[in-house]
Amino acid sequence: MIQMDGNRLVDGLWCSEVLAGLSVGSETRGKVEEHLRECSNCERFGADVAGMLAALSSQRRSFTDEIGARLKSVLSGNPLR
Repeated sequence: MIQMDGNRLVDGLWCSEVLAGLSVGSETRGKVEEHLRECSNCERFGADVAGMLAALSSQRRSFTDEIGARLKSVLSGNPLR
């Protein structure tokens, strides 16, 4: 493993490449997973992001039918009054 200023090279990918390519195709996914297995910095970051997303998801609230209709109306440019 090579490391430069906290940016580690693991299985042919740098930390910065993993972070830049969070939405990757299937061919890169294996390399990203290998990088995460061997790089504690990115593994920790990924766990933090996953925790944050789970917390945000649990706070999601559902709209009532009335709020949904008003929101759709406003977004379509025809606000209900």
